[in-house]
Amino acid sequence: MAAIQSPLLVFSYNVCNLPREVTSGTSGSLTYTYLSDGTKVSAIKSDGSGERYIGSFVYTVPSSGSETLESAAWDEGRISFTKSGSTYTKTDLWFVKDHVGNVRTVVNITPGLSAPQVVERNDYLPFGTRMNAGTAVLASNRFRLGGKESQTFGSLDLGKVDFGARMYDPFIAGWTTADPMAAKYGSISPYSYCGGNPIRRFDNNGMDWWEIDETGRVVNSGNSKDCDSFYMVKKGEDGSYVRTGVSIDLNYQSVLSHRAIDYSPRQKSGSSNDPKIDTYDVFKIRGDNNGTRLFEFLADNITKQTGVEISHAKTGLSGNKGLNFISFGHAMPKEINNQRIASEFSMSYLLEGQLLHGYTIRELNHSHPFSNKASLNDNNFAQKVKSYLLQEKHSIPSFNVYYVKDKAYYPFGM
Repeated sequence: MAAIQSPLLVFSYNVCNLPREVTSGTSGSLTYTYLSDGTKVSAIKSDGSGERYIGSFVYTVPSSGSETLESAAWDEGRISFTKSGSTYTKTDLWFVKDHVGNVRTVVNITPGLSAPQVVERNDYLPFGTRMNAGTAVLASNRFRLGGKESQTFGSLDLGKVDFGARMYDPFIAGWTTADPMAAKYGSISPYSYCGGNPIRRFDNNGMDWWEIDETGRVVNSGNSKDCDSFYMVKKGEDGSYVRTGVSIDLNYQSVLSHRAIDYSPRQKSGSSNDPKIDTYDVFKIRGDNNGTRLFEFLADNITKQTGVEISHAKTGLSGNKGLNFISFGHAMPKEINNQRIASEFSMSYLLEGQLLHGYTIRELNHSHPFSNKASLNDNNFAQKVKSYLLQEKHSIPSFNVYYVKDKAYYPFGM
């Protein structure tokens, strides 16, 4: 294992508490620029060289001459580019990640190769320092810890990793600036990475995280000023929750609110005056695309695994301004006449308590684990909603079953 070193650096910050300039006593300085929302635009050294960022594209800026396309991100890795004259040659890199998102292996899967080639292997100490085992690092790849960008620009290595909202330093096992949501977690240091437990947790952007188990229960949650992130978790042997490596990111402020609402279902036995208390969850989402993505993500990872159904309502204007509501009540399937029967009640509560009063409902969807056919209860639900809306002279929504096994929608309640 190589000796762990952290360079002597002097940081200055902008009004958003993001690094503005970094000065090294031996390698000059580096200047960062950002958009008004904190998105990084460029990182330029004192000699004029560096990197420029446009969406998922990274361009190399030389100290003299024209900039060139360095790489572009895709869902499972990056595409790196090499320029010769006026021609670019691309290399498709696939990232094999562990359960907390660290890139453990980089594989060249460029079409035309006789077989995929492993071009980089990474092993880490618990808080992220890379160990010198396996192959050397790939010069065209700076994305390793958490899949985030190491701040290495030529001979200037800051020893930091850019998580978006903050910089992380594996040498000190902490963030370089305080958590903007520190008041919410008084028992945890505002510089603590993953609450001091990086083996089980991964901080997507340097702020908060949302964790949901396979029955749809939100076991940890928080707000983010970078993006709205959801992580599937499961219980480990010690009873604590472990991220499975399955997640989804929505644009910042796509999730307008989350509520866990108490309800009191009557028990089949015992006194109805002393009902069991449980909760159902409701997410309010801005935009039809965001709502559909989150609904299908939860259905594909909850309904498909445990049979717990998810509901989705589209209301108001269609498109990016539409209000979407996603609800689920954690009801596990039951055995009835040797058949597994799933049910979902939370949308009925949500409709009666809110959406049937002042909302224009365009579409009502719910997930099915076992069949693409609407059940008798589904059709009764649709008829009840239609009857009420007709009486109130409101428009009638469409009704669909989302069958998780073939990821398709099936209309019902015509």
